[in-house]
Amino acid sequence: FYLLRNNSWSKKIYPAVHKSWKDMPCVGPHKGRERQMCWQLSGRPGWDLPGEDEAPVGSRFCITFTPGQVKRLTWEKLEEEPQKISDDATYQILGSWSCFDPQEMTPDPSRPGVHFAEVQCNRLGLKFHFLRNQDYCQNLAP
Repeated sequence: FYLLRNNSWSKKIYPAVHKSWKDMPCVGPHKGRERQMCWQLSGRPGWDLPGEDEAPVGSRFCITFTPGQVKRLTWEKLEEEPQKISDDATYQILGSWSCFDPQEMTPDPSRPGVHFAEVQCNRLGLKFHFLRNQDYCQNLAP
């Protein structure tokens, strides 16, 4: 993740190192670099996080940002039982085969949290990304 000052995409505040963790130097606000720099929190093993930042899915963190001459972003894991995650969102796929018009994905009733869509590849290949709840601010893409 990264921060936006005054909700402006041209005023990003982000870490100086990609996939950074807490208390690392941060820069901005400005448009940012071509390669997105972000802070990393993940409940998945193998993300090279400091041991204190490892947490099971559903864990909650308190994130604190301190502006000033030297900006500081830190977090701490809240000591409570992880919450069960449920996602009742809808998901859309936008792709080159449909001129990037959103198409609703179908939830798989036998696998909660899994959505699917069938598409056909053409000679130009496939380019696509996803939306959550038809919200372009919740764009999911590499």
